[in-house]
Amino acid sequence: MAIPTEQDSTSVILADARYHRASIKADPRTTHLGARTDAADTALRGASAAHDDAEGLRTDAFALFLRSDVDLDDVCRAAELMHLGAVGKNREDAGYRAAWPSGLSNLVAMRGAEQARAVRATVAQLLERAPAVHAAHGARLLELATLTEQRETAWRDAETAAAQAFAGERIARTVLVEQLRKNEGALRELFPGDKKLVRSFFRDGGRRRAKVATDTPAVG
Repeated sequence: MAIPTEQDSTSVILADARYHRASIKADPRTTHLGARTDAADTALRGASAAHDDAEGLRTDAFALFLRSDVDLDDVCRAAELMHLGAVGKNREDAGYRAAWPSGLSNLVAMRGAEQARAVRATVAQLLERAPAVHAAHGARLLELATLTEQRETAWRDAETAAAQAFAGERIARTVLVEQLRKNEGALRELFPGDKKLVRSFFRDGGRRRAKVATDTPAVG
């Protein structure tokens, strides 16, 4: 017998709890221990599902953020190329330097709100110093700057939500593990001196560890 710890995976804890619940419900002397175990088990399953959902939303949000980042970079490149052509590839041109003060490479190295602010400044300079470039790309640059800023915020919010959901799952793990430990104590009170019987209500820890080792892919 080996009661799982809070460090074990949710799937391992739930599997151990399922075995234990079936076992105590099969014996009329121990069925009263099932209610609290059922409640803790249900809570962990719910917390695990919530964490899975939050992780999915986090992935979606990050993918959308990166998509808008790539799109914004592409339009920045197109606008800079057009502007560079308009000034005869003279990067020392005053209008060009005003619109691209730190160069294209530095602009596309930025991301999210930082890049959005820089792009807005560039668009303002294009309106004044390169109207044709502004007419061709200004509106799209502003649209994507706002979009990438919004998506960065959504991604950060999703990261926070996923972290909170994981914390909730960890707490639910602890509650269920503690209930299993409480049940072990109650079983010892019910069957004093009969360690073998008490052990029989819990899944064999050696088999559980062997299964985890078998299911874990080799590294290297």
